[in-house]
Amino acid sequence: MTQPQRQSGTFAADFEALQASMRGQALSPTAPDYDTTRKVFNGMIDRRPALIARCAGVSDVMRALEFGVGKSLPISIRCGGHSVPGFSVCEGGVMLDLTPMSSVYVDPATKTARAEGGVNWGQFDSKPRHSVSPPRVDSFAPLASAD
Repeated sequence: MTQPQRQSGTFAADFEALQASMRGQALSPTAPDYDTTRKVFNGMIDRRPALIARCAGVSDVMRALEFGVGKSLPISIRCGGHSVPGFSVCEGGVMLDLTPMSSVYVDPATKTARAEGGVNWGQFDSKPRHSVSPPRVDSFAPLASAD
């Protein structure tokens, strides 16, 4: 696939502004962690996003989405990176990496749990759940199904 058309200087300046506004990280293809972060469970998938937003919270997700939509870039969402067809990584777009968002909140009174988008079943199972036990497949798969 071809890289999206970008106006000279605009993408770089907007990327720097995005990076400065995030609590998490915005990785460009030249960042040391870029190649490791873009890898997914299916090793046959080798796509290169224009940037990877390693989101630390909802505000990071919103900012990265605004960036991608504003530039008409493809968007992909990585929760655990287990999508067999590789939906969690896009070519030339914005990859939202939710794996840093791994908090689990359990309310013992209502016996409900709330998990952020990057939580996998192993992380969920490691929390005291106070009789909250949904079914699961394995410990490394993501709770969310975006990827």
